[in-house]
Amino acid sequence: MPSDDSVAADPTFTRGYIHLVRAYQRLWRFDDAREAIRAGLETDNSWFGGRRSEDIECLKKMMSRVDEKIRDRALYREDLLTVPTERPILFGGVDIESENPRLFKQIQERRANGSAYFNMTERSLLPPLCKKHRDLSDYAPGVRPVIKALYTGNLLVKWRVVAQAAGTLLTIEAYIPGDTVPFLMYTHIVSEQQRMGRYFDSIPEDPKYEALPLDEKDWASLIIMQRFLRQKGCEAAGLLSENACYRMIDTISGHCIQMKLYKDACDFRLLLADISIAAGFDWIDTHVIYLAENLYQEAAKKNKLAAAIYSELASNDSIFDGAGRRGGQSLIHGYAGLAYKRAGDYVNSEAQYIAAIRFEGKEWEFTDPAENNASNSLRNLLFMYDAVCQGYGCGLLTSDEDVHLMKVGCVVFALLGRAKIIRVSGGSFRDMAISTVRTWKMLKPKFAKERNALNAFLDACAKPDIDSYQMTLLSYLKREDITFPMLTGKQKKAAQKDFISSNQWASKTVAREHLDNGNFVLFDSRIGCANW
Repeated sequence: MPSDDSVAADPTFTRGYIHLVRAYQRLWRFDDAREAIRAGLETDNSWFGGRRSEDIECLKKMMSRVDEKIRDRALYREDLLTVPTERPILFGGVDIESENPRLFKQIQERRANGSAYFNMTERSLLPPLCKKHRDLSDYAPGVRPVIKALYTGNLLVKWRVVAQAAGTLLTIEAYIPGDTVPFLMYTHIVSEQQRMGRYFDSIPEDPKYEALPLDEKDWASLIIMQRFLRQKGCEAAGLLSENACYRMIDTISGHCIQMKLYKDACDFRLLLADISIAAGFDWIDTHVIYLAENLYQEAAKKNKLAAAIYSELASNDSIFDGAGRRGGQSLIHGYAGLAYKRAGDYVNSEAQYIAAIRFEGKEWEFTDPAENNASNSLRNLLFMYDAVCQGYGCGLLTSDEDVHLMKVGCVVFALLGRAKIIRVSGGSFRDMAISTVRTWKMLKPKFAKERNALNAFLDACAKPDIDSYQMTLLSYLKREDITFPMLTGKQKKAAQKDFISSNQWASKTVAREHLDNGNFVLFDSRIGCANW
């Protein structure tokens, strides 16, 4: 590569200018490349013959390309992504307190009232993947600056949004601060016609960056996007439509799930929900529902948080007034019940399932749970009662609350068995129907009649709170001093092992299978009808 000095020493060295321009282009120093072309065109052309003319034409063509590149580069915005020192109120990079005092006041009020969503500690300073950072000594010296910039240090990004006929493009270039060449270029395309998003990344031809381990290459684009959205998400959202934002982040979240990066999938959902709130998008509740769905599907570790968010969504008209909702309150209460059950909180699970049934009123049919929200919630309620009975039988659930739940569950089994609801629905209900034989005889004669049993159950569900529901059901018993058998010896130990393993396996495996196949806010029978 010729130097500036070698060209200056021989002003007629036109070929040297061509090589110098190419070298500047490889370093992304396009302004310097333009100056070198200009100097090359001003050299003495009185001698050198035809070769000189060819070089001049080459420089003119290079000038055209460099000018186009400079115009293109002027469209990019440049930002330094630093490592924050304080957890933000919302992701997205907006100072809510100064720029939107009304929103700030609303959030503070909700936090003070115990909002599960706005008090989430998952708003981490850096993406979850950054916890996988290894000691820099594990990497080749040339790669260490890249790893440091990605995981723990400042990261320079240049980015732009371009609207085209085929869709919207978001391009992000990631740099080590001080470098002129990006170590990764990231482009996301959102197609309105295909109603989908896709993204790809590329790495400049540089041995230093090509030496990145394969896992870091896969993770780099995700980390860059997470850090970018944390600090510039609202600014980018101002240049994108809400649909473009949703499809872009939905695609990336799905890719995280394919890579088994469940916490990062949740992180992207939280980013989208926060940005939607800060940017004033519609359908805020929908984005929060997606977040909760990912939380309770994620390795069965965030079930209580997911359930609390579902409860918050179901008990309010919306996270904020005017936000849209795709899932009805009955459905969301059902999701909350399932999440609480997975967390082993059967008391709150029962309350949410009953709330889901109550919202359907009395005018609903006992049909296939996959086609009817109320039937689906009822089925899950019965599975919850059955789980409590199993846990008590093996000695794992023995508190007064557990025994109380079993009594209530026995009455429900008895009523629905006498009303032939359990038998008619088929499937797993047939197994549950067996238990009703030993319980319906404990009902008062009035409620043991087929024509009265169903109305008695629906009357209990219509009560305004869970305590009234339970008291009403227990009032149907001839006497309340019901005793329940418990296993002993080897049978007890075997049952305990089976209960623990089956519940853990179902919560984790079925959840991840559900996410791998794609999850939607609209009712999906796989969510509610699996025997968990």
